[in-house]
Amino acid sequence: MPNFTTHSVVAELKDGRVMAKSTYTEVKSSGTVAVTVVVPDLREVETLISVKFSTNPDTSIYHDMDHKITGNVVGFTVYTIAASTTLTSEVIAIGPP
Repeated sequence: MPNFTTHSVVAELKDGRVMAKSTYTEVKSSGTVAVTVVVPDLREVETLISVKFSTNPDTSIYHDMDHKITGNVVGFTVYTIAASTTLTSEVIAIGPP
């Protein structure tokens, strides 16, 4: 399965900022993996509202809620993922468009 990304503006706030959602899907190897999600509808992520992970096939994962934000890119580390697992990461964030 190839990598793919979807993104959309969820809401426009009265102060001019927007709430945006971005998902990134890719097949990951086993063990500890790095995950980065770009939120292209924002120039900068100011507030991270929600982070969700799903896998196919279903597998238990552990992710460290520590994250690194640089501009409109959010990075995480996911632990104990099975080999050849399709991981979908979803981020909802607020920031300037």
